[in-house]
Amino acid sequence: MLEEIILLPWTIFKYIFSLGLWSALFITLHYQWKKHDCSEWTMSKLTQLKRKNKTEDKPEDYIV
Repeated sequence: MLEEIILLPWTIFKYIFSLGLWSALFITLHYQWKKHDCSEWTMSKLTQLKRKNKTEDKPEDYIV
């Protein structure tokens, strides 16, 4: 019983600290999403650009 009472502040701190870290992570992700305008249209455009810019390996690229 006494052990539980002694550890109670530490347990409460762990849970609050964990919630704070998760909140900070999601707030940061939300901020970066808005900053870089990662809407569905933008993401689909980026994937199309990556496909267009993809080049095939040429034989002269390899060292024999």
